[in-house]
Amino acid sequence: MTASPSRRAVPKWAWQRLSVAERRVQWEGLVEWVEELRRDYAPDVELPPCWPLHEALRAELALLWYWRQAIDNDPLNPAQGVRWHTSLYSSADAWRKLATCRHEDESRHVSAIRRAWTRDADRFVQAAIDRARI
Repeated sequence: MTASPSRRAVPKWAWQRLSVAERRVQWEGLVEWVEELRRDYAPDVELPPCWPLHEALRAELALLWYWRQAIDNDPLNPAQGVRWHTSLYSSADAWRKLATCRHEDESRHVSAIRRAWTRDADRFVQAAIDRARI
């Protein structure tokens, strides 16, 4: 007998579906692990101190963290460790671009571009919804 969708355990990486208390536990564990990652893999892994403010970066780090936990709990598959390290170093190259971010207020120009992009995206989403109704 399989569990109904409402009874399934929420995956640790689906933070938006976790309770506030569960999310806090995940944050604390992730922060601790990221500090270990920065220390143990320096200078290859360079993250800005504001990494928690970058949602995509936080999500990627969390997935790497959960993947690493799975590897650590299954020592019979060394190929997973090789894949994890390959992904880590590939990701670290992309993260390096963020290492000097400043989180300055957006200029009016950048804000206008973001608003226009959102309007365009909303238009295409609505068109896709309308097409699905046909």
